Amino acid sequence: MPVSLQDLIIDGTLENADLRNVSLAGADLSGLRLRAVNLQGADLSGVNLNEADLQDCILTKANLSGASMLGTSLSNCTLENAELSKANLMTATLSHCVLTGVQAVTTNWAATTLQTCSLQNANLQGGNFECCKLANCSLNETELRDAQLVRLIVVSSNLKTTRFSNNDLSQAMFSETDLAGQSFPGCNLTLTLFAGATLDGADFGGMALSQTIFAEASLKGANFANVQAKSVNWAMADLTEARFSGALIEMCDFSLAKLVRVDASNVQSSYSPMIKADASQSVWNNASIKFCDMSHAKLDNASLRNASLYLCNLHAVSEEGALWAGAELSEVNRTDPELQKAENWKAKTN
Repeated sequence: MPVSLQDLIIDGTLENADLRNVSLAGADLSGLRLRAVNLQGADLSGVNLNEADLQDCILTKANLSGASMLGTSLSNCTLENAELSKANLMTATLSHCVLTGVQAVTTNWAATTLQTCSLQNANLQGGNFECCKLANCSLNETELRDAQLVRLIVVSSNLKTTRFSNNDLSQAMFSETDLAGQSFPGCNLTLTLFAGATLDGADFGGMALSQTIFAEASLKGANFANVQAKSVNWAMADLTEARFSGALIEMCDFSLAKLVRVDASNVQSSYSPMIKADASQSVWNNASIKFCDMSHAKLDNASLRNASLYLCNLHAVSEEGALWAGAELSEVNRTDPELQKAENWKAKTN
């Protein structure tokens, strides 16, 4: 080892050392405690940092390519523009760290936890993020192309300008996360959970969606045109002015969703309830709607010109100003007076 550390390490702790630009390539630093160590520009390629604990360290522009960091803990560390390609950070924990501009191509982040970290302008292409958790992180302009994102967990983070492409996001979870304006070209969103996420203006056009969960998400102005959706959950989502034109929708749920001014022209929908949904001013021209429970939905000022409804429940639907010109309603149930009376019944009070 070009630089001897033995005299600097006391009881397994390396503290306040200036190791800028040194070469520690391939060194065994496993289990060490590093406190306020300056490793700026250091060559740490292939280093063993397994189970090491780093606090307040500077690793700006350090070369950590191929490093083994299994279970490593990093707190308040700066890794700006560091090289982390092919490193293994499986089960590592990073808290309040700066990783702006890092190069981490095909890096293993599986089961890693990142808390309050900045990954802006980072290149994470082809990385493995399976079961990784990010909380309160910023990924502005971060490159995630071809990364493995199965069961990724993202909480309260900013991913508005993160670049997704050809990612497997199956069973991933985005909770209270900002994804406004996002698109997911070539991505697998099977069982992906976007509950409570912000996806205003997001583009899902033409995608195949299976069991994706958008419950309670904000999807104002989102594009779902020509999607093939099966068992997708949009319950309680805000889909104001979203586009569904030409979509194929099967066994999905729009109950309690806000569908105001939605463009659902030429939609083919079956077994997809809209119970208590607000579809005021929406457009369903030439739509085919089958086996749909629309009870208590709002269709005020909606347009259903030349639409076809088969075996649908329109009980207690509000349709003031709705346009039904040319619509074909077959075996459709209108409001049931007895049921409505029971629904409106209130116990007498003394």
